Amino acid sequence: AFQAHDAEPSLHSVVRLKETTPGVAEAYGLAFHPRFEENHQVFVCYVMGGGAEDGTRLSRFKVDLSDSPRLLMESEEILLTWKGGGHNGGCLRFGPDGMLYISTGDGSGPVPPDGLATGQDLSDLLASVLRIDVDQVTPPLAYGIPPDNPFVNTKGARPEIWAFGFRNPFKMSFESRSGDLWVGDVGWELWELVTRVRKGGNYGWSIREGSHPIQPDAVKGPGDFMDPLVEHPHSEAASITGGFHYRGSRIPEWRGAYIYGDWQTGKIWALRNEGDRVTELQELLDSSLQIVTFAENHDRELWIFDYGGGMYQLAPQDTSIKTAAFPTQLSQTGLFEDTKLQRPSQGVISYRVAMEPWENGAESRRWIAVPEPIPVEIRGQSPVFPKGSVLAKTLSWPNPDGSRGIPIETQILHFDGQEWAAYAYVWNAQGSDAFLAPKEGQWLDPETPESPLKPLQSLGGPARWQVASRADCLRCHNSWNGFALGWNALQLSPHRFLDDDLPSSWEELKAAAYIKPEARPAKLPEENHDPLTYRARSYLHANCAPCHRENAGGMVDAMLYLDKPLKQAGLLDQKPMRGALELPDARIIAPGDPFRSVLYLRMAKTGAGHMPLIGPRDVDAPALNEIFDWIISLKPSKLESNLTASVMRQVEALRDADSSQVRQKRLQALLATVPGALGVARGLDQALLDDEIANWVQTQFTELSHPMVRDVLRRFLPPGEENTAEKSLLSFHLLDADAIRGERLFHEDAALQCGSCHQVHGRGRVFGPSLDGIGSKYDRQALLGHLLHPSQWVDPAYRLLNVELRDGSSLSGMVREENQNSLLLLDVLGNTHELKQADLVERSWSSLSAMPEGLLEGRSPQEVADLMAYLRQPDAP
Repeated sequence: AFQAHDAEPSLHSVVRLKETTPGVAEAYGLAFHPRFEENHQVFVCYVMGGGAEDGTRLSRFKVDLSDSPRLLMESEEILLTWKGGGHNGGCLRFGPDGMLYISTGDGSGPVPPDGLATGQDLSDLLASVLRIDVDQVTPPLAYGIPPDNPFVNTKGARPEIWAFGFRNPFKMSFESRSGDLWVGDVGWELWELVTRVRKGGNYGWSIREGSHPIQPDAVKGPGDFMDPLVEHPHSEAASITGGFHYRGSRIPEWRGAYIYGDWQTGKIWALRNEGDRVTELQELLDSSLQIVTFAENHDRELWIFDYGGGMYQLAPQDTSIKTAAFPTQLSQTGLFEDTKLQRPSQGVISYRVAMEPWENGAESRRWIAVPEPIPVEIRGQSPVFPKGSVLAKTLSWPNPDGSRGIPIETQILHFDGQEWAAYAYVWNAQGSDAFLAPKEGQWLDPETPESPLKPLQSLGGPARWQVASRADCLRCHNSWNGFALGWNALQLSPHRFLDDDLPSSWEELKAAAYIKPEARPAKLPEENHDPLTYRARSYLHANCAPCHRENAGGMVDAMLYLDKPLKQAGLLDQKPMRGALELPDARIIAPGDPFRSVLYLRMAKTGAGHMPLIGPRDVDAPALNEIFDWIISLKPSKLESNLTASVMRQVEALRDADSSQVRQKRLQALLATVPGALGVARGLDQALLDDEIANWVQTQFTELSHPMVRDVLRRFLPPGEENTAEKSLLSFHLLDADAIRGERLFHEDAALQCGSCHQVHGRGRVFGPSLDGIGSKYDRQALLGHLLHPSQWVDPAYRLLNVELRDGSSLSGMVREENQNSLLLLDVLGNTHELKQADLVERSWSSLSAMPEGLLEGRSPQEVADLMAYLRQPDAP
C-alpha cells in the first residue's frame, strides 16, 4: 500500500501470501467490501501451486487499519474453492447490487481446448462468472445464494453461476451508470474477446471461440449462444485484459469509453457502444507493457499495472514531439549500398535457412543487420535480438537463364527493443527501387502502374500477387514463434543426416559474430532423418507451423513443427475439429490414406479453407506430391480398406478406357465426390491422365455442382479463366432458396464474414452500409454483380481514402469527419484515427472497395440462392 498523492510514495507491505501461506503460487483478485469503512473486510482470490481440485481459493480477511493497513492472516475464512492449474479466472468485483461476482476459467491448459469439458457444464463452478452474497449464509455454504440467480432452479446446476461458457475471464468490471458487467475473456487460438455479460448468458466456450466454431459436436449447455461485443484477432491481441469505463478528467475526449488492453501485445483500446452495437473502437497506444490489470483511483482515473513491475496512468499525447521521417523507398532504408543489385551495405550480411516456405513460385534472398558488436542470442525457437535489429527478405521471380531473379517485393522486420514491426516494399517494373506498401497490404497485377509483374508475364510469372498486410505479417511472426521465423537454431543449423547437406549459414554467422560463440546447432529427432519424412515435415514446418504450434493461432490441436515428435503432434488418426470437408471417415492425417486426410485436402484445394491460411494461395503441386508419398508411407493403425488405393484404381480405369463415352462416364463418377476429385487432380499432376481428360475437366468445370470439387480442380483451368466459374452462379434464381440457411451463411460462415461489416435486420456490425432493404434497391442479377465485383461501383459515402503521413506511415479508411484542422478515419478493423491536416503529405481515393474480391469463390448456386433469399427479405426473419 502507499499514499496515491505522495510525490515520492513509500511502499508498505499489506501481506506476503507466499510467506504466510506455504504453497501459494499467485494472487489474482482483490475486492473491498462495499462497507469496508465499517467492517474492514477484504476478499482475496489466490491460487496454490499444482492443479488440486481446491487449488483456487476465495477467502475473506479482516484488515488492521490501526497503523499502516495490514491483512490479518488469522482472520482468513475460505469461502469457496475451485480447481487450480491453468485458467483460474480469479477476478473479484462487487456489483451495484452489493453481490460479489467472481470469474473462473476452464481450469486447464491450451491444448486440448477445454480439456476438462467444462465450458458448457453447469455442474461445476468452472468457465463461469459466479454471483454470491457474502453477507448471508445458505447452509452448508459459507455464503448466501441470491434467489434471483439464473440457475437456482436448474437441476444439476451450481446455483452460484450467473453466466457461463467462458475460457478464462481474466478481468472484469461494472459500468457505473448502466450497471452492466464487462469481461475480458482470454481466447484460444485466434480471438480475444470483450463481452457485455447478461444474466444466464451462454458465451459458447468450447463449442465456440467467440462467434467462431471450435468443437461443434460437443454437448451444449442451456440457452442460445451470445456473441462477444468485440473480437480481436491474434494479430492485434493474444491475452486480453479487461479494463474499466473511464470516468476521469485527464483525457476528457475518452470519458465514458471502455478502456482495456492486452497482456501479450501491450496495446490499449477505447471502445464505445450502443447496446450490443460497437459505435467506436480505437487503438489508443501500442506499449511495451505486459498489462496484467487496470484499476481506478478515487478520482476515477485509471491505473495500468505492468506484470514486469510498475504502475502507469494514461496521459494526453504530447503533440510537440517530432519523429523522424519514415523511409518510403527501399533505397532510403540503408540496407543496400546498391539497391538495384541488392548489394548489402556494410554490417548487413546475407544468410540462408534450411527450410524455405512456398512463395507461389518465387525465390527468396535474406539479410540480417544487428548493431555491432552485439550478436544474437540463440535460445531454441526464441532468439534474443538486440535493439535495432533488422531482418529482410526479397522475393524474386526466377530467371530462366539462371541470372538474378526479377524482384517483386522486399519484406522487412524491425525490432525497436520492445516489439517487432513488419513492412513490405513493392519493386517497380524496372527493378531499380521498391516503395512502401500500404499498411493494409495490396494486390498487384500486370496492369497496375509500375507493377513488378509486368516483366514477368513473358516468363510465365503470376497474373496476381498479394502483398500481405502488416497485421497479417505479425500473425505468423508472433511471440510463440520467436517472431523471426527463419532465425533460430533449427533453421540455421546444418542438417547433415541427409545425403546432400542443405544450405547452412551457421558457421559463417558465428564467424561474423552474428551468433554468440557458445550457441549449439539444433539436433532433430531421428524419426525425421528419413529423407522423405524430412522433406514432408520440413515443408509443413516452414509453411504451417507458424500457426500450428501451441498458442499460435492454428485453431486445432495439430502441431506441425518439425521437432515435435510425430506421435505427440495431434495429427495421426485424429478426427478433424474444423470439419471433415466431405471426406469419408476423415482424419487430420489418415496413415496410408491421403484421400481421407484433411491436411492433404486443404493443401490440394483453392478458395476458402485452403492452407496455409495466410500467404501464398496457389497449390504447390510438387510439395503436394511429397505429402502424398509421405502419408502413403505411414503405417495405418489397423488394417482396413484404403480409400486412396480404391480411387486411384478408378483413375487408372479412366485412363485405360477404350472409348470416349466410357471415359466420360467414369470421369463424371469420379467428379461426384471430393476423394474422386483428388484422384483426378493427382492423375493430372502425375501425367497419368492425358490431354483429353484435362480438356474435359476444363469444359465441364462450370457444370460441377459441388463447391469442394471445384476448389480441387480450379487450378487446372487455363490461366485467366479461373473465375469463369462465376457464370454458373447466374443460375441461382432457378433454385429453391432457404433464407434461414442464408442467414447462417451471412453471419456465421467463417470464410464469408459478411456480418463483420454489414448489418441486416439489426444483426451484424456497422462498418459498411446497412443492407436492410437491399432487395428492393437492386434486382437479383444486379445484387449478384455487387457481390462478385464489389469494386466496380462503390458508394461514395463508403469509399476508402488513402493518406500518407509525414512520419512515412500510411492509413486507409472511410472518412467519418473532416474539417480544416483534422480528419477522422475509420479503418476496416473498426479503429478510428484522428489525424491533423498538417501531418498529411498525400491523399488519394482508392478505386477498390473495402469488401474483398472473390468472396463467392467456390460457392455453389444453391448457397448464392440462400444468401440472396436472406438479403431480399423485406422484414426480419
